[in-house]
Amino acid sequence: MLLTAFQEACVRHDISPDSEDGSDLLTVLLYAFQKGTTTKDALVGLALNLIGK
Repeated sequence: MLLTAFQEACVRHDISPDSEDGSDLLTVLLYAFQKGTTTKDALVGLALNLIGK
């Protein structure tokens, strides 16, 4: 589920998963997942808020 949310956020905002921005986004999503944000919608929502788009 974490990977799906990451891929969706990357596609929505034209971020390369292999880029530095992609790596940073994955790090934040992984931390949020470990702290209890475990639904795809919540993780994608977090990504949208971080990206600000």
